[in-house]
Amino acid sequence: PEKPRGQSRLAWSLVALFAVVASALALAMALRTPPIEAPAYRSTILVTEDLSVRPPSNRFAISPDGTRLAYIAGEEGPAMLRLRALDGSVDQPLLGTEGAQGLFWSPDSRFLAFTIGRQLKKVDAAGGTPVTISDDLRSSDLGGTTPGTWNRDNVILFPAESRAGLGRVNAAGGATVSVTALDTKAGESSHGYPSFLPDGRHFLYVAYNSLVPVGVYVGSLDSQERRRVLDDASNVQYASGSLIFTRGTTLLAQSFDPTTLALSGEPTPLGEQVQMNTATLRASAFSVSATGAIVYQTGVSGGGNSRVVWSDRAGRQTAVLSENMPYRDLSLSPDGKHASVSLFDEKVNRGSDIWIIDVMRALRTKFTFDPADEFSGLWSRDGVDMVFNSRRQGRFDLYRKAANGTGPEELLHADQFDKTPTSWSPDRQFILYTDISVQGSGNIWALPMLGQRKPFPFVKTPFDEGSGQFSPDGRWVAYTSNESGRSEVYVAPFPGPGAKWQISNAGGGNPRWRADGSELFYLASGKLMAAAVRIGAERVEVESVQPLFDISRPGGGARPYYDVSPDGQRFLHIVLAQRATETPLTLVTNWPTLVNKGQ
Repeated sequence: PEKPRGQSRLAWSLVALFAVVASALALAMALRTPPIEAPAYRSTILVTEDLSVRPPSNRFAISPDGTRLAYIAGEEGPAMLRLRALDGSVDQPLLGTEGAQGLFWSPDSRFLAFTIGRQLKKVDAAGGTPVTISDDLRSSDLGGTTPGTWNRDNVILFPAESRAGLGRVNAAGGATVSVTALDTKAGESSHGYPSFLPDGRHFLYVAYNSLVPVGVYVGSLDSQERRRVLDDASNVQYASGSLIFTRGTTLLAQSFDPTTLALSGEPTPLGEQVQMNTATLRASAFSVSATGAIVYQTGVSGGGNSRVVWSDRAGRQTAVLSENMPYRDLSLSPDGKHASVSLFDEKVNRGSDIWIIDVMRALRTKFTFDPADEFSGLWSRDGVDMVFNSRRQGRFDLYRKAANGTGPEELLHADQFDKTPTSWSPDRQFILYTDISVQGSGNIWALPMLGQRKPFPFVKTPFDEGSGQFSPDGRWVAYTSNESGRSEVYVAPFPGPGAKWQISNAGGGNPRWRADGSELFYLASGKLMAAAVRIGAERVEVESVQPLFDISRPGGGARPYYDVSPDGQRFLHIVLAQRATETPLTLVTNWPTLVNKGQ
């Protein structure tokens, strides 16, 4: 007999219900089965031998999609941008990118942004002519140009010259708008390494006090509010639910919620001996994709593996005074018998100290011992005392100590700004130093050594001035300024007022006087220049300028790395002893499987 329609519908309903339940049970069982995760792998990327990786310039960057590596290197000619697919071995040069620094990708991995001089540019990764986005790039004392960051709305953040903190600009070009402001009360002098979070509105960045990172913050395009997330790191990037950063030379990943902006769990090491920039004492040579891949380089850069040598006026090295060490800056004593150098102790990841080199016997003696960083040892003209800066109170202040190393260290001057001593007057009455203003530019001050020691400005303008050097008679000061749009060397009477005379005419910096005042040496376009000068009662005349020899900056920042013998015939300078490019890059894939998620 035929079943009633209601019973038939009920049967079919039960069958359908059973099927749904069975499917749900099968799905539940499947979900209970742990997924098979691909393990993390490490491999080596061999690139052209003269790969120029000098953080913080970030001369390599992995694409967001994790398929290509961009880096800066040159084989026969000048270094330029090159691309390589991570599954290949052929390099593709991008013409028109000679001199590039500060690499970063567009979020769709189609374009590469980079800097040349004060210009921010972009180029299609498939090739083509680079296009200028902005000419408002701020030069950095961190040893190069820190990279920017690019979101999906075509907003780029970068360190802008016209802004005290970070600026924003459209990737198509246009005006620069301020995004962050420096907290000068906390000693901040610059912001760098911006990196967008996934929402494209919030971003990470590092706040610096001179060369030292003092905090990592999350900022917003929509407000001036910010949130501190790390105390001390460099080149912090977000990827795959974690913040990637370094402590010492260890590369770490720690779980981070980009919605609540909160860290959780403990940091997990991803790599060791990450290349350190000795200008900042921080490792920063790494780049992260959005697909679980990370590239980093080991070793020391930005001034590491260097030595102190004597060269004659033709550039011939006549003597080597030191073994290979990460020297930072250099100053020759007035009698030419000793030199002060700053040296970073990378073996114990300690700060920088000042050492004295006996240039006759090539012996080195430690001069400062404080755990804080000390730089810029500067001799009095009689060789009795030395002034230097130290970060013992959270900023670089000026201290004095007997040059023979005996006796206590005396605090000469402290305020809210970083200070670098540059010259001591022949009569010991004044010390010139450079500080960093609220706007991020340098000013030259004179500190009296008698009385209340109240500093007064020698050159204080909206432009960037520094490297003040007393003439041998103490009546003139040579210094650098970018008031013309680029750094040039000038001479002005001390203590002023009075007219100034321009010494260089094609760029110049780091001037040094010959002991008799007949020549003024300076650096220009990688060459040591000698200007024959005649100092009159009220003016300075340049009689001739000649290049002497090529001289390369061994590391980052504007710290002095050469000085001249009293007779002007020899030059003591720091040179690279071994290229950091001999170390290959390390690629880690599926690194998120290594991270403790804090669950």
